[in-house]
Amino acid sequence: MFGPYRYDCPACGVTSEPYITRRAAERRGAGHRDRRHEGMHPRGEAIVSDRFRGLQGGERQATAIVAALLLIALVTKFL
Repeated sequence: MFGPYRYDCPACGVTSEPYITRRAAERRGAGHRDRRHEGMHPRGEAIVSDRFRGLQGGERQATAIVAALLLIALVTKFL
């Protein structure tokens, strides 16, 4: 699968720039660990993907409102 992938280090509170491949993000993470954590793996570090992000905050409300309006339009059209 192709990215975007990011290395996330919660110990430092940083997230890398996006990389197209997971391997590139993993290399970035290895470099970060070597420089900042003496090669140790910080608890909670991860490679995250922005690819399949769920709806958040106001996006859910906006989607629900649009769906409701479409449903109302379909019901009134066929009555």
